[in-house]
Amino acid sequence: MYLKPKCSTCSSSDDIGNINTVAGLHLTLKGQMMMLSSNKHIIYLCSPYVTNIPELLQYGMRLTAMPLHDATRDIILLNQQRLSDVEVNLQLEANNEQLETMARDLEKEREKTDALLKDLLPPAVAEQFMNNEDIEAKQYEEASIMFSDVPQFAVIVSKAEPKQVLVIYSQFSKINNCKSDRGHAQRPLHEVYKVETVGDCYMTVAGIPEPVAEHAEALCHTALGMMWESREVHDPRTDEPLLVRIGIHSGPVIAGVVGMDRPRYAMYGNAITTASLMETHSLPGRIQLSVKAYKCASRSGRFEFVPRGRIQVKGKGEMDTYFLLRSLKKSIWEITKRPRDPAIHSIEGYEELLNVCQPGAIENRLAEMRSGVVTDALTPSKAYTETACKGE
Repeated sequence: MYLKPKCSTCSSSDDIGNINTVAGLHLTLKGQMMMLSSNKHIIYLCSPYVTNIPELLQYGMRLTAMPLHDATRDIILLNQQRLSDVEVNLQLEANNEQLETMARDLEKEREKTDALLKDLLPPAVAEQFMNNEDIEAKQYEEASIMFSDVPQFAVIVSKAEPKQVLVIYSQFSKINNCKSDRGHAQRPLHEVYKVETVGDCYMTVAGIPEPVAEHAEALCHTALGMMWESREVHDPRTDEPLLVRIGIHSGPVIAGVVGMDRPRYAMYGNAITTASLMETHSLPGRIQLSVKAYKCASRSGRFEFVPRGRIQVKGKGEMDTYFLLRSLKKSIWEITKRPRDPAIHSIEGYEELLNVCQPGAIENRLAEMRSGVVTDALTPSKAYTETACKGE
């Protein structure tokens, strides 16, 4: 039986209701009414009707106020346990959702870290590094190295606006990454690996860390592609295309990972120095190869070269070098994966590439070399000097 006492505004005969009113709240009582033997009085054996501890405290009561023989005490404890279990379950669900969110965020960050590591190191070496495997330095009996830069780039940058400098660097960054197949960053287009980029200087290798039989051919195709792409970068002072000079050499190389906190794939050997010299002694808009690189690239017979003659190379003495003109296997469009416009482009694309400096410059040079007028690139004829590329 349940009894709800009346509020404090009730008549004086309802004083029990006033007693049971706490802070304006009505306490519900439950119990049994019994008629005494006098038939004039009723005894009401009752206890507060509460179901949980917060409700008990709301009325200013304690659990000890419950009669020992009353089941209310057990009901309160059971309900409190149930509420605690529900609260714990809700908290666990919230924690699980938070952990899942953190796990997804952690996976995204791990993917970014792996991508950055694979950009710093060759993919195969990066996998070993991420698996905590020992990475030993290796000696490669034959590989090809390519260096490229823009002559007088520092002068161009110093006289350009800051915004123009950022645009130039952004464009060259796209050119330096032209080796990657568009849409498949992990699948190299020419099986080459970018080692380092410092300003306008770009170094790449082929045949390292995974040996490739036609490493020199891969670099030659990469060089032709870079030469074509560089036509889109213009000197902010003159609005003329910036001419890239490229040097390629083949030889033995030692390569390995240097550093653990900031790993770097480093290469050492005389071939690296010679490749750098091939680049610094090359001409703007030209791809120069050493004799070793020329022989390696000629194994497949897929390129057209022209001898430059003997040139004086700092620290090396006189060396025979060659200029790469075109690929006999692939057109410029196949190398760069760019669409060809039949209305303005030649079939192979090399006519536009050969005239990158000035119209007819290459043709005049080749004619002079074939006729014997020019035998040494260091002492060109007057006709070639007048048509030579700007910035030579």
